[in-house]
Amino acid sequence: MKYFSYITPRLISLKYPDTQDTMDLLTKRHENDMLIINLSGQTLKNSVEYKQLDDFMPSLNMIFSICKQMDDYLSSKISNIVVVCCNSGKNKSGLIICSYLLFCNRFENTQEVLQYYEKKKYGKGGGLSQPVYIRYLEYVEQLLKKKRYPLAIFISSVNLNGIPSCRSNACRPYLEIYNSEKLIYCNREQNHKNQRKYKQMKITESTIIRMQIRQPILVCGDVLIKIFNRSDIEDTFLFQITFNTAFIEDQTLLLNKSELDPKSSYFDPQLPNEFSVDLEFDEYCICDNQTLCKSCKGLRNQWQQLHNILEQRQTNSQDEAKLLIFGDLDFDDINEMKYKQLNYIKKGESIDIV
Repeated sequence: MKYFSYITPRLISLKYPDTQDTMDLLTKRHENDMLIINLSGQTLKNSVEYKQLDDFMPSLNMIFSICKQMDDYLSSKISNIVVVCCNSGKNKSGLIICSYLLFCNRFENTQEVLQYYEKKKYGKGGGLSQPVYIRYLEYVEQLLKKKRYPLAIFISSVNLNGIPSCRSNACRPYLEIYNSEKLIYCNREQNHKNQRKYKQMKITESTIIRMQIRQPILVCGDVLIKIFNRSDIEDTFLFQITFNTAFIEDQTLLLNKSELDPKSSYFDPQLPNEFSVDLEFDEYCICDNQTLCKSCKGLRNQWQQLHNILEQRQTNSQDEAKLLIFGDLDFDDINEMKYKQLNYIKKGESIDIV
């Protein structure tokens, strides 16, 4: 079984190894010039552990802290390499490596990074596939371009646009809401009769289940919402949504079926083809994601470390970025990967070669 992949000569994606053989091979190749970032939640010798619960995303604070650590290590000696390990060797390690490719300034946007990572990791197909990982990589890109603060905001309702076809054609959905990995709300015991089902605008055939939160829940930063169907026999998990409040616009968040997690939700026959979820929010204060006021500063200043990293970040030239991730300008194969991508582009379209 292949446990690790060289995304570049200095960046390695690693599936948590079952035996010591894999680590012995890496040590033989790179001796002590390795920084091992461990996101698996399991013990790995000589690694730097970053722990979070399985269901949760690495926080943006964590992502940028890791990128800074990688940047410092790769900058210190040309023979140094970074190994990023997670349980599957796919999404979490992929998110960190892709984030660093943006952080070091070799790539300009998320789409380019995703295409490159897919080609280097899998050849054909694969890559970062779960919607939440792509969403968080887009967050990284936006933060590198513009300073933001996570909003302190109330979740007032969660609306299902379309009725899931659950057991016996009955659907009694309920929510679990987590903020910073802590469960802060669950409405499983709420009487289902209090949920309103109605025709949207009395015009379309799209039926909505509106889950009104009686006492709006204050959230700030990373939020996970899990949706279940309640049953007298056994509750079933339907899907989940993860987002960061720094990127909420106009007090709403709308996600279509293809943006729900896990990715398999898109193919779930229980969810109608045009299914979507929209979240409604209420203001906590008058601030936006660019400013802080006295009433919300204590809640929202959780990104001070992240902002310090961004302020200290060096904007590398293309050649400097190439050296950081490839170790030699001649090893840069990004243009080669872009040319390969031409096979998937319709005639008449073009891509930029840098």
